[in-house]
Amino acid sequence: MAAAPEEGSGQFADVGIILPPTKPSLRTMGTVEVIAVAEQQRSQRRGSAESIDATATEYEEDPNSEVQRRWQEQKAMATHESMDKKVAFEYNINQPLRALFLVKGTFWPMVFQRHELYLYPLVHIGLVVWAHQYRHEHKNDPGYDPEKDHFYEQTYTIPWASLSLLSPLMIFVLVFFLSNCYARFTTFAGLCSNILCALQEVTLQSICHIENEQDRWDIVRYMTAGALIIYFRVTHVADGKSAAVSAHEWERLLSDEQAYLGLDDDRWDELMGWGASRKVEEAQTALLHRELKIARTIPERKASVPALLTVREVDELRKYPGSKMTFVCISWAMQVAKKTGRFPGPAFNALQASCFQLSNANANLTMTLGLPVPLPYFHTLNFLQNVNYSIYCFALLDFESNLTPIVLFVVILITIGMQDVAACLSNPFGHDDVDFPIHKWIVQLRSFALVAHPRNNSMVPPVFAAPPPAATPPRSATPPPAKDPSLADASTKEDQPRKRLEISKVTLKRNTQQQA
Repeated sequence: MAAAPEEGSGQFADVGIILPPTKPSLRTMGTVEVIAVAEQQRSQRRGSAESIDATATEYEEDPNSEVQRRWQEQKAMATHESMDKKVAFEYNINQPLRALFLVKGTFWPMVFQRHELYLYPLVHIGLVVWAHQYRHEHKNDPGYDPEKDHFYEQTYTIPWASLSLLSPLMIFVLVFFLSNCYARFTTFAGLCSNILCALQEVTLQSICHIENEQDRWDIVRYMTAGALIIYFRVTHVADGKSAAVSAHEWERLLSDEQAYLGLDDDRWDELMGWGASRKVEEAQTALLHRELKIARTIPERKASVPALLTVREVDELRKYPGSKMTFVCISWAMQVAKKTGRFPGPAFNALQASCFQLSNANANLTMTLGLPVPLPYFHTLNFLQNVNYSIYCFALLDFESNLTPIVLFVVILITIGMQDVAACLSNPFGHDDVDFPIHKWIVQLRSFALVAHPRNNSMVPPVFAAPPPAATPPRSATPPPAKDPSLADASTKEDQPRKRLEISKVTLKRNTQQQA
């Protein structure tokens, strides 16, 4: 586990945070112990019998504890989802045949868990067997004519034409449900894009208007921490949990991102966006040096993504409910920006607009995710589907075919597949293959440290850099060359107009005096 940054770093005291007198001992404590102490105090205030202090002790003392196993599973899930390919979004739309045979990222894993796919075809198979048995028993009856369709008149089957009203109604409600869920999906994608854009704008404004590197990094890290808390909370809501930040997520905010994910340099470079490995970069650098005279040495890849918060800041954030944590982080960033006094009026207004954009995205994501498709509409869709499937079981007997169970299976597969796809689109913040790549987006947000943190590359344009000092020419023992007379004549000729002007002024002054 990577160590948290020093408490004294940043503008913690400048954003209105006062540390209680009993907190300085936290400097010598580990991350897990600090979280345990904070959670224990919170539990005591609530009068709860449970305390996370015992949880942290169990985590450290018992290596096989359930708490440690769950903690490590959550970290492993974050690492896996950061590097894993989301087939639902990262596929080639120009290869439809290949996409046809995919299973991961499609509706297949979802529909196979639905009871309708098995219940109604089995019921229909039983009815088909019963219909064959009925024909066999009544084929010798006086009124039975095998050349005519008397089977419908002598049984209680439902004619297929009777479904001409219910089937289109079910399809209409299903398509309307799918279109609304897709609209929710695009809305969520737009809000997530707003989060990225807001953080990008704040980073650029801080780099351009703030010279102090620590102030610049404080603004960026507070905004980044607020954005990450948004993703932590909506992911919990998608899983049906309370919208709170868990212990391993606090650890992520207190740790270096590469250390938290446990990635080596090559995998980390790939995740950061360097397409070529270091060995390939060496070959490319040699080629560029030979052809374009670029520097022979390989550029250093400074990709430090340090901790976003200190222990004291985490303690202060935990005093607020989860819905206000992002709001607090944004307010810290705005107070640091105001205190620097480096922003001109229009630039500070633009910075505030970016902060408001992040705050609005937080509110819209939380409100929209907490407001799903109304239950009456979803209940109506489910009711229509089950009624239609039940009628299909009887109505398909009118065809007197042994292949109608296959037809019914395909119809149910397509309709419940569309419903499951719509349900996934309405809540894309889980851990399924069809959900947003949240952990990749978290890494993208934290990658702004590549340009904002003092340990990484600066964003100063090369033209602003001081030119190298000119080389002093060596002293020569030979005497300096004599001046060329032609050059002296040239300088004299250049001075002649000026001398003539002075003579004219003197002559004019003398004539004036004589006339007076």
